Amino acid sequence: LLVISKKGYGKLTDLNRYRVQGRAGLGIKTLNITRKTGKLAAAQVIADSDEVYVVSEKAQVIRTSISEIRSTGRATQGVTIFKPQPGDSVASIACVGELDIPEEAIKEPAPRTDGRRNAKIPPKSLV
Repeated sequence: LLVISKKGYGKLTDLNRYRVQGRAGLGIKTLNITRKTGKLAAAQVIADSDEVYVVSEKAQVIRTSISEIRSTGRATQGVTIFKPQPGDSVASIACVGELDIPEEAIKEPAPRTDGRRNAKIPPKSLV
């Protein structure tokens, strides 16, 4: 589980550290929220991810490797992943793995037409 706070503190936690919650449970603490860390901004279960993109509310984006984020206990503050500018905060995260696109899936672009069925755009010399 990857979690990140509004002020850019984040951590990785193994899902085995979380117990199964019963019916009348009050929840399970996953991040130690303080004035320094801010509220929880995003959480995502990651599998086979190589990189994480962190996006701020003022459209600042940072890309970092998952291996650079320290794996810590369940109820800790985490480490600094992103330092937002004053007045800015973390809006969301996106975890991305290796993209394997088979060559059969890559299509050639369709020919340009003038909007009529099977009509091709004539060369500029004929127009």
